[in-house]
Amino acid sequence: MLKTRNLGQKSKFWSKLEILVKTRNFGQNSKIWVKILVKLEILVKSLLTYTFFIQFPGSIEEPQFVEMIWDGTQSAKSDKTFCLVGKGVTFDSGGISIKPSAKMGDMRGDMGGAAVTVGAMYAAAKLKIPGKVIAVCPLAENMPSHNAVKPGDVIIARNGKSIQIDNTDAEGRLLLCDALGKTCGKNVDKISHSWQKIA
Repeated sequence: MLKTRNLGQKSKFWSKLEILVKTRNFGQNSKIWVKILVKLEILVKSLLTYTFFIQFPGSIEEPQFVEMIWDGTQSAKSDKTFCLVGKGVTFDSGGISIKPSAKMGDMRGDMGGAAVTVGAMYAAAKLKIPGKVIAVCPLAENMPSHNAVKPGDVIIARNGKSIQIDNTDAEGRLLLCDALGKTCGKNVDKISHSWQKIA
């Protein structure tokens, strides 16, 4: 729990960087397979994550997609596959539909879902739980700029559904939209998602 809270208290730059560092370390030290996709063209080609990257062009920082897998199916106790999806908005200004300035600094904690997910994977590896756990953490920030998504824009999700943006501060569901869509294709027994803010 302390590891998760510490991630949530970092500035938006360090929280994203620390999540990436920690997941790479997990892969090296805990037999967790880790894949991190950064470049937009790779994201689109590999994941077809339309709403994920279209929602966040207002930031100079490219969105990043972290996938982790713990495989404990060698144990005879369970052959189930579970999936965790954690929202990682490393800073949420609201975009063009900008938030009031009061307490906006707390929005560095809008990546609480990703922090919880990384912490859960750390626990799974530490406890060597039976079964397979797949974790997906889309990381991005929501900022206003000349090329940010605007109210009234229509985008197409991974599943082909069209979405009209009425408020750019509703970015969390768009970030999770394609991440959940991706996990649905993994033949998992149960999916759990988290988009909580760490205060």
